[in-house]
Amino acid sequence: MMHEKVLFMTARILSVLFIAGLIYLHFCGWFYPKQTIVSQTHAYLLEAGYTEEDIVEIKAHYDYKASDNKYYVTVEIRDNSGEIVTERFSYDVEENIYKLGEK
Repeated sequence: MMHEKVLFMTARILSVLFIAGLIYLHFCGWFYPKQTIVSQTHAYLLEAGYTEEDIVEIKAHYDYKASDNKYYVTVEIRDNSGEIVTERFSYDVEENIYKLGEK
């Protein structure tokens, strides 16, 4: 009887910790809302001097194979000549967003 109670309490504690871990990952980790990253990138591009007409598309994704474990944002923008150019930006936890290759 005592053994069953210990197993039940252990299972209950582990399940609560698992759910708490998923909630943490959703808000602070792997499942960080992509829409937030897209809106921050949009604001960053507007501050950098691009207009609404210059920004064609913004897509956010997470690179699981990358060694730095960061989110990446792919942006299609129009350059000065009017051609659509694809740029890739990196987003890290410290709210810094920068073009790849620059820090």
